[in-house]
Amino acid sequence: MYRNSTVNGFASSRTFVMPALCIAIIALLGCARTPLYVGFIGPMTGPTANIGVEGYRGFSLAIAEINAEGGALGRPLQPVMLDDAADPGLCLEAARELIGKGITIIVLHTTSGAAAGALPYLLEQDALVLTRTVSDPSWVGFDDSFLRFVGSTELFGSTLGGFARAMGKQNLGIIIDQRNSSYADSMTRGLLAAAPELSLMGERRVGQAMAHDELAAWALELGSDAVFAVLAGLDAAKLAQALERVGFTGQLYLSPWSQDQNLLAYAGRLASRIFLPSTFNPDDNNPRYLVFKEKHRELYAEAPVMSGVFGYEIGRFLAQGINRARSDRPGAVKAAIVAISRFEGLQYAFSLDSNGDAAMEALVITIRNGAYAPARALP
Repeated sequence: MYRNSTVNGFASSRTFVMPALCIAIIALLGCARTPLYVGFIGPMTGPTANIGVEGYRGFSLAIAEINAEGGALGRPLQPVMLDDAADPGLCLEAARELIGKGITIIVLHTTSGAAAGALPYLLEQDALVLTRTVSDPSWVGFDDSFLRFVGSTELFGSTLGGFARAMGKQNLGIIIDQRNSSYADSMTRGLLAAAPELSLMGERRVGQAMAHDELAAWALELGSDAVFAVLAGLDAAKLAQALERVGFTGQLYLSPWSQDQNLLAYAGRLASRIFLPSTFNPDDNNPRYLVFKEKHRELYAEAPVMSGVFGYEIGRFLAQGINRARSDRPGAVKAAIVAISRFEGLQYAFSLDSNGDAAMEALVITIRNGAYAPARALP
């Protein structure tokens, strides 16, 4: 059975709310001052729920540690989490609700497509918005109140294109979930620019009610030796199973959007032929990451994936900025964060430019022995 957050599966309240609530209560016991509320918007339901669920796990763990250390400005951080189901309209509703409650520091841990519904509104408010997941380059290069601790989709596309070129791929079929089309189009441009010899055999754009078996049959009929699919992890896993059933022998290329527990659990026998770009290295040996990984295992009985790591990091970066600003005013916190020359993530360090945009390097990962792992050296 596929994990679905709307039933008794991966994202049920028992799975992610209770551990987060417990660690938050423990952390708050040592803080007697008025909480400093921070908004967190992400998909907790629907096919993209793992982004939000796993991200909120990591974020909650960071908040618990910060509060145990005395909080930010001596006050406990209190997250207010709202579900946007990766839907632009719901993301906007969540943003309006938070602003209406006077919560002006907000983490957008959602898809680029969903964020596009809320960002125009949020950027008109006296608010600070931070993300570790929204990589659509449409928001890059502006001196605004949106801080992006994430590489661009064009970077991911060019990394994957270079890999396809090195693997000698000639023909490509593309499948795009149109609910995240701007993200997908940018990544596709980067991929094709890095591998100009690739012949584009065909493209399909799909919505929520996608027919995975029909898509697999279409891809097989194209005669392509690779398929690039920009889908959520659950849909990518269903497509992988369908491709295996129809006898597809090529490689399946995915976007970082697919990198979650559902893809690991349900990709099936095609898993070893799945490749995707990422700024998260599952084999990283940084001591900070190893400590976090062990804590995550203790709380959730599994290793973290990309979204969980990013959720933890954004919580830590935010607290660092608030303490450095000595204020919780959005403008002051933004200025303090941008002025930080080096952010120490769990796996690597990076910095933001004057506009609040990050520059990062990416690698290509695959699935090996039921876990994400860096792709082996190319021939």
